[in-house]
Amino acid sequence: MTSRGSSEDKEVEVFSYRRGKTLMMFCNVHKAASTFWLRLFRFLHRDPPSPPASSLDGISKYRVHLTPFNQSRPLPLARVTRMLRPGEEAFRFMFTRDPYSRLWSVYIDKFVLPDFFFWSQLGSVIKDERRWKGTNPKEKRHPFDVCSDVSFREFVEYAVHDPSFPESHVDDHILPVSQTCDPCSFQPHFIGRLEDMPETSKAVLGRLNLTSLTKDHTFQEHVLSQIRTVAEFVYETVIDRRHLRHCVSDEDMQDRLLRAFVLSGYLPPEVLAGQSPPVVSSLSCLLHRMEKLFLAFNRTTDEVKRQRQLYLTKAYRSLPRHLLLKIRDYYKADFDSFGYNPEPPELFNDL
Repeated sequence: MTSRGSSEDKEVEVFSYRRGKTLMMFCNVHKAASTFWLRLFRFLHRDPPSPPASSLDGISKYRVHLTPFNQSRPLPLARVTRMLRPGEEAFRFMFTRDPYSRLWSVYIDKFVLPDFFFWSQLGSVIKDERRWKGTNPKEKRHPFDVCSDVSFREFVEYAVHDPSFPESHVDDHILPVSQTCDPCSFQPHFIGRLEDMPETSKAVLGRLNLTSLTKDHTFQEHVLSQIRTVAEFVYETVIDRRHLRHCVSDEDMQDRLLRAFVLSGYLPPEVLAGQSPPVVSSLSCLLHRMEKLFLAFNRTTDEVKRQRQLYLTKAYRSLPRHLLLKIRDYYKADFDSFGYNPEPPELFNDL
């Protein structure tokens, strides 16, 4: 977590690697292809060194995000442009994402799916605000209050910084990109957009002569990889590491994964109808079931995109107009700096 405001003295997630005479530096933006790029830097640094990964895909999402970095440390922005050695040239890059899409993705990833940090820390702040509005502000928190769900509206009210929320609870997943990776301070040579992946990632890897580390994937292979990555991460955190185990049963974990994959467009909504499927007994069985479901419906790129956009639109159109305007205003610098539409007609028209 970090406090609001932009300063060259603050620490941000900048990762570096020397490639020949080039110092490559990446400013990390959560929910904007961060897993892919952090996985790349982990692989290049052999970080963590054991067990060594033979490919990018060999580094799990859990290892990418939740194990300590040995080689890369957060750097103050003011130091970023002063790290060159004699004879080196710099290549600094970052990625952005449409603020509405990014905020919705954070909600799916951190509240629809179980996430120990968000449920126990941010969720508690949101629920304290809920309790203050509805009951006695001196009411004691139940020890398992972390298990209750947070609605999308409650999350958005938190994200756009209701004045009642403490500044210390602002998280980098939610902060505008222009604050976490201020382009005026970071001075990137390349700014990619998540919406243009994988073309933009190929441009960066080509510039660094690293294209051999990746291979082209069909749409089906890409989706199956995403399903595996997410399911493995949830299974490892809930089952293996027992994070939120008192909140999430095996059945609930499976239902949450299905819901997240429907909201992301990977599975059709009919998988949520009727009774839940039998609970699986192992990660391999869970992966097999999720992959089999996706392959059974043979979804196309357009179908996935349309469904994803449909649920995003429904979520935002369920919010009151004043809250949409607060989102627009809070992310104004991102809309202005990176060319995204601050008032998409599908979200704002007729409201």
